[in-house]
Amino acid sequence: MDTTIKAQFARSFSGRLYVRINGWEAPLRPSKMRIHDAATSLVAKVKNGWLMAGGSDDSAALDFSFDSMTEDRLHFHISLYGTPERQKLGISRNGFLGFYQVADVTDYWKIEPLQLTAQGLLCNLRDHQGQRVALTADTQACDSAVVPRNADQKPAYLNVSQGESYEFVLKLNE
Repeated sequence: MDTTIKAQFARSFSGRLYVRINGWEAPLRPSKMRIHDAATSLVAKVKNGWLMAGGSDDSAALDFSFDSMTEDRLHFHISLYGTPERQKLGISRNGFLGFYQVADVTDYWKIEPLQLTAQGLLCNLRDHQGQRVALTADTQACDSAVVPRNADQKPAYLNVSQGESYEFVLKLNE
């Protein structure tokens, strides 16, 4: 691994991840579900924790807690930045990525550095078993039959057992 990459990323830090899709850096953020209160007719959007790519909002700030490293991988525990109770990134039974507050998430995530660029660290994101993180274009999972190619299309969920793999860009928070 390049010494510059080690110096910048082989430690704990706060940063943001983006999926690189045809030159577009698609932001990652927890999904929101709509809750309708029949008594007041109000609709509220509440984060339900599933990790999605796409949309026009910026990526969620994340804490990368350094665990260990190998010759070609950096290992981190990833959680939402600034949450009162740490919501750690984990995997559902169906392979979907989400932030868990109650469940005990113990497995680390692997960042496979590919290239340090002016935009950030180009990398692959892998689970603790080495499976690459992909985007689903599953109509049952995300109401969309396509992976988003720009901010105007519906976001897609992230998954380790199905979908189309892309590279990620990791940017440090300044």
